[in-house]
Amino acid sequence: MQCREVECIIPSYLKGEETETVSLIKAHLEGCKSCREVTDLLGTLAKDFEKLPLIKPEKGYLDKIHS
Repeated sequence: MQCREVECIIPSYLKGEETETVSLIKAHLEGCKSCREVTDLLGTLAKDFEKLPLIKPEKGYLDKIHS
């Protein structure tokens, strides 16, 4: 598997989505430091985003945007 292919499916891999390519991704990550670093970074970012509070827009926010 090539780096470009792996980069496209890293988000699905990190979400734990089961695909027939998971073993290929794991094998690629074992041998590719660059993709491993990208995967680690994206995983950390995803965890950090989950910690952020959900922001609810004020009433009429969309009306203000569309006017």
